[in-house]
Amino acid sequence: MSKKAVIIGIFVFLSVTNVSSQTLTATDGEMHYLVPGHTYTLRPIPGSDTSVNPIITGAEWGEPMTFALNAPAGTQFRVSFILTGDEAICGSSISSSFYTNALRWEEKDVRFDPTDAQIITADSNGKATLDLGISITIQSNTRRHSYQARVNCLMVSLQTGDSLASSAGFYSDGGDLSTTAVDGDMANLSRGYTYSLTPNTSPSPITPLINGHEQGRTAQLQTDVGYGTPVRVVFILPTRLIGDDGNYSLPCGFKSDAIYVEETGERFDPNRPDTIMQGSGCTLTLDVGITLSVPSDAVTGGYTAQIILEASYIGNSKSMPPGGMRSEMEMLIGVRVSDYDIPASISLLQNYPNPFNSSTTITYGLPEPASVTLKIFDLLGREITTLIHGYQYAGWHTIDWKADEVASGAYVYKLAAGNFTQAKKVLLVR
Repeated sequence: MSKKAVIIGIFVFLSVTNVSSQTLTATDGEMHYLVPGHTYTLRPIPGSDTSVNPIITGAEWGEPMTFALNAPAGTQFRVSFILTGDEAICGSSISSSFYTNALRWEEKDVRFDPTDAQIITADSNGKATLDLGISITIQSNTRRHSYQARVNCLMVSLQTGDSLASSAGFYSDGGDLSTTAVDGDMANLSRGYTYSLTPNTSPSPITPLINGHEQGRTAQLQTDVGYGTPVRVVFILPTRLIGDDGNYSLPCGFKSDAIYVEETGERFDPNRPDTIMQGSGCTLTLDVGITLSVPSDAVTGGYTAQIILEASYIGNSKSMPPGGMRSEMEMLIGVRVSDYDIPASISLLQNYPNPFNSSTTITYGLPEPASVTLKIFDLLGREITTLIHGYQYAGWHTIDWKADEVASGAYVYKLAAGNFTQAKKVLLVR
């Protein structure tokens, strides 16, 4: 059984229909560090070290919800509570219920069953204070995420008929901060270019695509701490990727929008601390981009760099786990520089063989990706066929011209790429 913690808190939304001399206020209740697989009882004893039972880890503690009535002395109210049910927020559920003595009238120190309507009377000071406990069952497979149960309270004056109504939510949240990481990688990078790996881009997160074989996956971090929790994140970033042999390195950096938040679509700067809020999914997924330069004389092979994330819970200090709530996670960026041969300039080589009988191979090189056209003409300038027409990546390319239906003679093949054009003669002999 997992000892992962679950926190129970209470958030109150108050609506009142009364005269100005009658008010009902409610304060939050809370339960912290409950262990999945157990049923806990929150006793209606504010400030008591034994308000939560059982004590499994020694860290469990809680405070009941308190309803404070102010009304003319001697005014009587009929009080009823309705537990409307549990609502799963993060994919699992809890089970909550009232027990027979879960309601305590502070001024008289008597207990009631909150499922039965009770009569209370404002004392000589015009006050009546009710503390409400609850029973919570945490399933053994429960995620340390957020869950809530709704409670409705209604007080009706027996003298005037005025009503005071409040609605509250029993809210549970994860008691520790969990972070998981996925390593990132970039492969088949060409020498002499600066690459960026950008999260949430399509069809490829790597730019530029030079040789067309580049592949990349962003490093990913997922924090798991519960709905609405503020988390401060600090990245410790590398400035270079170190080669496998330790003798060579590649410079790297991180742009101001290098972090992409999957759940919200927002971006932020990993170069400085930031505060993020856990959303309704109770997790927050951060994709980490990177920019790196591959010198023209870089040694081919593998390079790695380490990214460290420090995530800290910055919520209510009263509910902070013992020793604070902080998580540190490491992930790697792995890079592989290829030995793809990228020419320094556009090159059109002589076909081979030449002369040829029925088929010959034409080779050309591109230093940058470009739109390319390669056509065959006769000596009068008439187009015979188009061999290539489209976008191609940098590198050396070959194409075969099969001239089975063309008469013997001299022809010209012409390459056009951007502003570059070049032609060479070819001889077909049957």
